[in-house]
Amino acid sequence: MDAAMRIPNPGDQAKAPGLMAKNRPLEFAPPGSDELLEKTVRTMGCPSPEAAGPAVVRAVGDLYETMCSWLEPASLFSWTQLDSIEKGAILAGDVRVPSAKWARLASICEDATGLVAFAVTIGTRIEAGIKELSETSLVSSYVADAMASVLAEHFADAAEDHAAASLADAGLHGTSRFSPGYCDLPLEAGQKALTTLLDPLPAGLRVMPSGLMRPRKSVTAFLVAARHVPHKTPCFLCARDCPHRREPR
Repeated sequence: MDAAMRIPNPGDQAKAPGLMAKNRPLEFAPPGSDELLEKTVRTMGCPSPEAAGPAVVRAVGDLYETMCSWLEPASLFSWTQLDSIEKGAILAGDVRVPSAKWARLASICEDATGLVAFAVTIGTRIEAGIKELSETSLVSSYVADAMASVLAEHFADAAEDHAAASLADAGLHGTSRFSPGYCDLPLEAGQKALTTLLDPLPAGLRVMPSGLMRPRKSVTAFLVAARHVPHKTPCFLCARDCPHRREPR
């Protein structure tokens, strides 16, 4: 793949699936209290609620309804025709997504035709609430911050499922989501590409020049859309023992 690989015009395949329309709302239901507890303690580095201890378990239970009431979820999706695949990047419209591994995955997909981008955030109120908790209880604030991270990832999972269902309706499949700052996609360059595709971003979400986001509990990601996706991630290409590995070698 030394030269750019051109993507043939797929006609109707290039039409944006209906659910990819910008500003289409995504329904979001928070996880149940037991699921949130399990994922929160793992986020905190504990293998189980028992290992986390009764104080943490009690804090999650006490905070569950409050955290859910603070949620202000917002999302945005876009679909862009995939133009070409270079050795080190995916090109879509005026955007270059610099990732050699994801470009390699896209190159082995059958009729890779589109690039889905999305951004989700659980809002600013939850961050303000965590700050308020820190003034009275550092334990509650720490636990609430971990809970918020889980809620943001839960929302991102829902967004990925939302995109996959939309693609399926159009006879397409999607890779797993890949976010700026992970694998070999640089944070700053990846966020620049993504914010170009998602302009404007969901209300209240800002990407700083460094690539970090405000509110912090937000997720941005891409998916490659194709007629057939042999692997969901490029992990099978990688020999590293990575904590983020999603497929075996």
